[in-house]
Amino acid sequence: MVFIPESPRWLLQHDKRDKARKALVWLRPTQEIVESELDDIQTAIDTERSLAQSVSVWDMFANPIDRRRTLLAVGAVTTQAASGAMYMIVAAIYNANPGTESTGRAIVGLSVIFIMGYNGMVSTYAWLSGGELPSQRLRSYTFGLAAAIGFLGAWLTTFTAPYFINPDSLNWGPKYGYIWFPSCLIAAAFVYFCLPEVKDRTLEEIDEMFEMRLPARKFASYKCVGRHARDQRLDENADTASNSEKVTTEVIEKAA
Repeated sequence: MVFIPESPRWLLQHDKRDKARKALVWLRPTQEIVESELDDIQTAIDTERSLAQSVSVWDMFANPIDRRRTLLAVGAVTTQAASGAMYMIVAAIYNANPGTESTGRAIVGLSVIFIMGYNGMVSTYAWLSGGELPSQRLRSYTFGLAAAIGFLGAWLTTFTAPYFINPDSLNWGPKYGYIWFPSCLIAAAFVYFCLPEVKDRTLEEIDEMFEMRLPARKFASYKCVGRHARDQRLDENADTASNSEKVTTEVIEKAA
């Protein structure tokens, strides 16, 4: 951590463009795009500042694009509470051969595999998605909502589990694990069909893809054009229209 530079976005937000450029050069393998990316980040920051005064909580749901991004962030963080796979492991193995040493070893071994997979994939990617998928101007509201709902789900799971397992209550015992099978299926379907892949994308590129209303499965293959490419395309279209008008005017004048 000592050798990693500050975030270029944070440095630009504090008017330290030279340091932001050095940080981005350190982070990017292709340094030719550093200057244009800095301009894109600065434009996004300026836009965010201009809109900051008018942002409210309800903006997370008022616009269809922001509403989609809010629901995705909330859903991504909530997958942690919805996984519950540890209970499923105990239920499936214990019911097959309860009370034996081999069953205990199998539960421990599969639990270790689950913990490695959960901490390496579900847990980490859930929080990354919750922070990267919201729009920049609504990130604090959206991420706060997602975190609150995620912690509520975790608390609900922890609070209710003893009542299902305890012999003096519902007395489900290891069978309690089967209650998480449907939620795991729903979480898996949500991740596959709804959660977009934003690996190696800047926040500006993520904004562009959401504004294009791409399906989640097309995010990975989409080629972003960026602000400069869009501006150049608009200029080319304007030049083409201007030339067309000139040709039309000359034809009319000659005919007259």
